[in-house]
Amino acid sequence: VLTGGPPTRSVRAPVLLLRGLLPAMIERGRGGVVLMTSMAGNQGSPRLAAYSASKAFTRELAEGLWYELKPTGVDLVACCAGAIRTPGFAAAAGKDAPGTLDPEQVAQQALDALGRGPVVIPGAFNRMAAILMTRLLPRRKAITIMAGSTSSLVPANKSKGTT
Repeated sequence: VLTGGPPTRSVRAPVLLLRGLLPAMIERGRGGVVLMTSMAGNQGSPRLAAYSASKAFTRELAEGLWYELKPTGVDLVACCAGAIRTPGFAAAAGKDAPGTLDPEQVAQQALDALGRGPVVIPGAFNRMAAILMTRLLPRRKAITIMAGSTSSLVPANKSKGTT
């Protein structure tokens, strides 16, 4: 069921970093922030429930701050990434998921999106998947699809016999 510890760092870290960085940017009247979130935060994600909840938090935080910061000259964007070809993803998934991108592609698209709105979804496949999962399908179906895509993930503490 709920594996691993609470995603405290995934929620606290963006808030603490923003509290530390934004005042100086606002005072200067310019700056840019990219908050990394995930398509897993668009709906409940079985086997990633706490992770997906923390990513939903980060996206909502970014959307609210994007609007608040508009008159200050500070740009903020949430980068709602799909699968990124990193060692961590490779270890967890074992193979590329549809729409998997290289880290450099994700970073470039996130930086290019600064000043254009609250959220960027890198990759055409991922943008189409997000529309399908969040606008066209019923919520239950989107969660069921996520369950299928996360079925091969092995919880980190499975060997300890805890859930």
